[in-house]
Amino acid sequence: MPDIGAYSTGANLRLVGWNGSSWVDLSGAPTATGTGENSTLSGIMIAGISAIGIGSIAYPLPLKLIDFSVRRDGQKGLLSWVTASEDNTDYFVVEESTNAQHFHSIGRVEAYANIDLENHYSFAHEQPAAGVHYYRLRIVDKDNSAEYSPVRTLTFSENINTNMTLFPNPAMSIAIVRGIKEGSVICILTMNGTKIVELRAITNTATLSLKNVAGGTYIVEVYDGSGTTRFKLIKH
Repeated sequence: MPDIGAYSTGANLRLVGWNGSSWVDLSGAPTATGTGENSTLSGIMIAGISAIGIGSIAYPLPLKLIDFSVRRDGQKGLLSWVTASEDNTDYFVVEESTNAQHFHSIGRVEAYANIDLENHYSFAHEQPAAGVHYYRLRIVDKDNSAEYSPVRTLTFSENINTNMTLFPNPAMSIAIVRGIKEGSVICILTMNGTKIVELRAITNTATLSLKNVAGGTYIVEVYDGSGTTRFKLIKH
């Protein structure tokens, strides 16, 4: 038989047969010589069996999500969760939404798969746009089945520097940021957080070229070493 040590112990393995409506135990007791490749498993064939397979009398315990929390770290979202009983867990997909209805993936975290220990995880959402953000985990097992965690929320402010301005807005070919510190890093991001423009300011005013930026709504992010200010920019 194939190596199935990751899924069951030898004592729990059984040869099973399909009788047309359900799988039945043909072993009746532990008969496996092991769980590795080329181990053997035996049973007694009975009438009416049309197919045979390898089964287990023990089912893996579902993952236990002990805690799932989110918090702000400046203009960054930090997600943390604690689990137990990861016997069959493969990985976690971190999902985010701005309307609590349509979620999309912003990252993947591999499971530790420790059965007897608490497992601690964390994930950072580096560039959330201003507004309310909803977060959840999609917990995926090794058989590709999945379940979802409860939803958690964070709110990020539009900007932290009230002296900074962005104009014109809406814009066509250029946008100007005024009132910034020399050396500030300025980025244009899509609403999903993908960076498409980045430059460093050499004065307190910076001009952003929008020549190669498609029409739509974007986030302009300015980091001056002490904090991040964000603006929503509409490109026509």
